[in-house]
Amino acid sequence: MASRRRARILIVEDDPKSVQVLQDLLEFEGFQILTAGNGREGLDRIGAEPVDLVITDFEMPVMNGFELLQRVNQGYPDLPVIMLTGRHREDMEKVISTLKEGAYDYLLKPVDLAKLRHSVMTALNISRARKETRALNDVLAETLRTLHAKSEKLEELSRIHNDLLKIISQDLETPLTILTGTSKMLLKDKNVALSGEQRRLVESICSQGEIVQEIIADLLDLAVVDTDQATIQKVEAELHPIVDKCARNLQPMARSRGIAIRVQPPGRLRTVYVDPGRMKQVYFNLIHQAIQMSERDHAVRIGILPLAHAQKVEILFHSRQVPFEQVAQIFAAREEIGDVDRNMRYRLSLCREIVALHGGKIWVEQGIEGETLFCTQVPNLFLPEQRARDVVS
Repeated sequence: MASRRRARILIVEDDPKSVQVLQDLLEFEGFQILTAGNGREGLDRIGAEPVDLVITDFEMPVMNGFELLQRVNQGYPDLPVIMLTGRHREDMEKVISTLKEGAYDYLLKPVDLAKLRHSVMTALNISRARKETRALNDVLAETLRTLHAKSEKLEELSRIHNDLLKIISQDLETPLTILTGTSKMLLKDKNVALSGEQRRLVESICSQGEIVQEIIADLLDLAVVDTDQATIQKVEAELHPIVDKCARNLQPMARSRGIAIRVQPPGRLRTVYVDPGRMKQVYFNLIHQAIQMSERDHAVRIGILPLAHAQKVEILFHSRQVPFEQVAQIFAAREEIGDVDRNMRYRLSLCREIVALHGGKIWVEQGIEGETLFCTQVPNLFLPEQRARDVVS
């Protein structure tokens, strides 16, 4: 093989006949052979040019094989060494010491050439694998360092992004509160005579102001959710008034798009244990997205269904803008969701987080005629926590 032909083997042996036998065998296998007459010469050859394997005799003048092995292990720890030794009883202690010192293998002289060939091949394969592993580990370590640096940068950018969201939202909130508050006072002030058109415009300002306030609340909560600091304050509440108010606030927007919003009259509903403000965000965003995704001259239908241990809200609409599968991926918390609008992804992700905080469930279904249904499910009041998780799982 090409990799074996490129391998360079250093034979350190003071007996010329033994050197010739080993050299003939290994050259026949395609290796390049270097030779040295003792350990000192061997170290010089190793320092002068790359070597893949050392085969050394134990007994040699100037520096024996054991000393050479020690020097190789200190300066070239990845270089495998095969030791050759005699069959004398006293040589067994040398063999044991050699193996303890880190020699890859030892062979008894006269050398069995088949065993030598096998030992050489195995030693080179192991050495090659170790070098490749070390190189891969170096690449992996560098990649991890790069990823860690990028992660720290992303965390810093995320913090700046969230801080900007808070600043912008808070700067908008104060003048908007004054605007909507003043508009409501005008509507209630009996001393102010408004024409029908003026009253309609002021009511529109109030309605649109509430929509913008919902958007500001979403911006602030997106920053909170990004830092995993979102909290809820649960109280006893009814879902129908929350859903109905969201639908009424969004009626002007729906009418401008030629879309009707229809909230089905609820049946006998039990109270739930939720944070009303948070759930208002959920249904406002879901209805808002349903309107934006709906085809013109269609209706958004909203229904609340009582279940045994929970309540389910369904928001049905006709959409051809965003594939059903992509919306399902958002609710499944998938990262890769194609070219879905960023605002829509943020809003639906916020809904998912809030419902999860309530121990509930949110998902999307596809109707018989191709409609899209946003579905949420939250536990009834005082349902034990473990049972609630079982119900909505």
